[in-house]
Amino acid sequence: MNEKQSHYDWGFGLQWLIVVAIGMAVASMLAFAFVWGVGDLVEDALGTAVAMFITGSIFGAIFALGCSLGSGLLLRRDHVETGRWILNSVVAGAIGMGFAFTLVFTLFDAETMPEVLAGLLIGIFLGLPIGIAQWAVFRREGIVVNEWILISTLAYLLAFLAGLPLGGENRELLSVSVISLLVGAISGLGIVWLRRRRQTAVAV
Repeated sequence: MNEKQSHYDWGFGLQWLIVVAIGMAVASMLAFAFVWGVGDLVEDALGTAVAMFITGSIFGAIFALGCSLGSGLLLRRDHVETGRWILNSVVAGAIGMGFAFTLVFTLFDAETMPEVLAGLLIGIFLGLPIGIAQWAVFRREGIVVNEWILISTLAYLLAFLAGLPLGGENRELLSVSVISLLVGAISGLGIVWLRRRRQTAVAV
């Protein structure tokens, strides 16, 4: 691989980091600002479990939109359909976070639950379905990147494990920033590695 191609790949990775991190951070703050009011209304009418699933689904959909919008636009260079990438991500994020919120806030005691355990659950329930949904888009375009499921899962898992314990009163921005940067950095390194491997395979 020549030096020009290497610079292009790392430039792509840097762009990925920036758009994913900024998109996720903005989306997360918007979600925090709006979803809890909806949850309170639904809880009065339908109960805690349903309220947490709906609240989590809305949060996950907004969150996934933030992380997939910029990356979907970047992937047009690889002939990946942006609309399908975003739609798959949003649906998967909504379902995954809906189950994560239900587990954390109804089946466990969210007040005493270790933040590391909450991060573990949210990271897996968000990263795995999003990874599968995005892998399906790659596969539809004939791009064989089975490792993307693992990369996505690890990105969200490690990000939430590291970032969620940093949260708390008046520290939400710090937690969101760390999570967003880590997801962008880990998934960005992963996409650069996968693109380089594909380019090497084509050259051979």
